[in-house]
Amino acid sequence: MEEITKNPFRILGLDINCNLRDAARAEEELLTAVRLGVKSEVVCDSLSALAPLKLTPESVSQSRYLLQEPKQKAISAFFWFIFGYSSADQVCNLLQLMDVEEARRLLEAESTSEDPEAVRAATHDLGLLELLLAHNCNGAAIAAKHYQKALRHLAVSHKTIGNSEISRVVSKKVLGTVALHTKKFVNDGELSGASCLYKELVNCHWDPDDVITVSGIPFGDLFQRMEG
Repeated sequence: MEEITKNPFRILGLDINCNLRDAARAEEELLTAVRLGVKSEVVCDSLSALAPLKLTPESVSQSRYLLQEPKQKAISAFFWFIFGYSSADQVCNLLQLMDVEEARRLLEAESTSEDPEAVRAATHDLGLLELLLAHNCNGAAIAAKHYQKALRHLAVSHKTIGNSEISRVVSKKVLGTVALHTKKFVNDGELSGASCLYKELVNCHWDPDDVITVSGIPFGDLFQRMEG
């Protein structure tokens, strides 16, 4: 899912609280380093193993451009990790080592801590991790489990978005990703996975009848086909 794997914050190596000056400085430093061969073109971060990414001058400059626009920055921030909890460094290291289960265990523990900010951050990050894992899954049963968790956790962050336009864009991106995979489940006859996702969407208040079209099929119609 490119909203995560090619996220501007990831490309520039910045956290979601960065300002315009930070973005401009990161762009300049990265462009210079890559051109001089001082820095590898391959991004080395928490997602290096799960989603390898190469830097290009175009992607660096485009990332800075996106972070200059408040709406685009807010959307990009939703799809990037907060890392606002005590075990953040451990989680990053574990993901680099592809120890997803242990990283998930730490995130789940942080999401039930007594620190409200840590709970919010860990819940959000766990949702993004599950969304990425689901997107990379081929089997319906396993993908559905990841999507269920992703939708449940990300619904918490989605409800806190104050701008209705940004909220709707985020909703379309998340649901669009789920819809593409769900359509594949339906077409392949794997209805159990599709049914689980539909129930999760309803329970988490993600609207399955949102105006989303995937290959010409509205999301709501897709589930009507499934139920029929």
